[in-house]
Amino acid sequence: MYRYARKYAFTVVAVGLVAGCAAPERGGLIKAGDPVRVTYTCFDGTGALAATNVREAAGNNGVKKGPLFLPSRDYSPLQLTAGTRPEAKDRGVDDELAAGLAGAVVGKGVGEVASVELAGGPLEGLSGGDRYLKMATVRKRAKELRLGREEYLTRTGREPEKGRRFVLDPALPGIVEEVTDKEVVIRFPLPDGGVVQTPFGPGTVRDGGDQWEIVIDAAVGRIVRSGPLAGRISDVNERFFTIDYGYPFGGESLRCDVKAERSEQVGKR
Repeated sequence: MYRYARKYAFTVVAVGLVAGCAAPERGGLIKAGDPVRVTYTCFDGTGALAATNVREAAGNNGVKKGPLFLPSRDYSPLQLTAGTRPEAKDRGVDDELAAGLAGAVVGKGVGEVASVELAGGPLEGLSGGDRYLKMATVRKRAKELRLGREEYLTRTGREPEKGRRFVLDPALPGIVEEVTDKEVVIRFPLPDGGVVQTPFGPGTVRDGGDQWEIVIDAAVGRIVRSGPLAGRISDVNERFFTIDYGYPFGGESLRCDVKAERSEQVGKR
């Protein structure tokens, strides 16, 4: 619903080298229109890791991961055209990072690490259902699931085995309890302490008869990562909470360490 036809306003503040400075000996300055390979590591306002395409940075257990962070599917440089916004389907976090960095590298030294700030302004023309998503504060999950062996194999890609973990919702994983010639029985036990972590905040698990009920402790201002998109919880009541997707990065400003190298390949994501 809110995935298409978005216009973003970016303020890019150079903290390192800027256009007009003397060209470094390593290869001059990046100019608008140059095909470039870009590596980046970005942090949110608390200093937590928000995004990176550098495998070593993502795997550093000594660095706190923030709510915007998701592991990359491909730790490789972005192929961009400096100064040109790349085409995007979702206009989500990764797309807006690419757009901001494509502009930020103009005037930076080739091969030099520069620090830049990406601040997402409000989205133009978004309102109502295109901007806001209302969700129930109580999520219901089955205590038991019965699958045919073939369906289990199709879902998991492997034969059923008693004691094997089975995940529908990462907050409440299940365990294979019974396996017959025709059926696989999976049960979802109450987690230790009765508290689970959800993308929207901690949830308390309570008994709802034949199912579990997860009561989410949603808080106004909390950043939420929903697949490719980022939002911020803007309203909470006893039954529902609302997520505002009206700002890139959920309204956060990101500080990014970025390095651009010239590339033979025309910029694309």
